[in-house]
Amino acid sequence: MRRVWYGIGWLGIALLLYLSLAQLPPALSVDHSDKLGHLLAYCVLTYGWAQLLPAIRQRFWLGLGFITLGIALEYLQLWTSWHTFDYYDMVANTIGVAAGGILATVTPSVFLLAGRLGIRTD
Repeated sequence: MRRVWYGIGWLGIALLLYLSLAQLPPALSVDHSDKLGHLLAYCVLTYGWAQLLPAIRQRFWLGLGFITLGIALEYLQLWTSWHTFDYYDMVANTIGVAAGGILATVTPSVFLLAGRLGIRTD
């Protein structure tokens, strides 16, 4: 189960990289809708990866890594003509990382629940 979870996690990171840098059709014209997308993407990624890391220290470094990735991707978008650099995207990413980390801390681990149900998690 952990290998599947790692696979899903790496797929999530690959999707984040693709969506952050690929040339896509125009976005919705709803004000700040992309900020919600940033927040949700980083929240889900952080929460999912935090399931694999039980220690608070590991989760701290995970969060710092995702925040750094979000900042780096914004700077990489400067080199494209189809994306725009936006400090508010960095803020939304960081809030998403914090929300995912907090959510992972206050909810039981997927692996703990699976173990209680008798499902092998190794």
